[in-house]
Amino acid sequence: MKKPKLYRLIDYHPERKWATSGIVHGNVMAVNSREFRCPKKGEWYLSGAIPGAYKAPNDLSQEYWIATLVKVSVITEYVLEEIEL
Repeated sequence: MKKPKLYRLIDYHPERKWATSGIVHGNVMAVNSREFRCPKKGEWYLSGAIPGAYKAPNDLSQEYWIATLVKVSVITEYVLEEIEL
């Protein structure tokens, strides 16, 4: 399975419930939901020359790729091999 492309949040997400669940602004990102339509108020969408996720302040009349917010966790993996000296 191909990893989805991650996009930075350009607008701040003000939902306070996230702050108590261990999610901070730095590890919340957006992915493309593969839906291309006019965003409704409060929905996240992708836009920009260097794409980022924006929150629609009201119902927009232009079509954009709709974004879904995801929590990103970085996992470091080590591969150890014995070497002979």
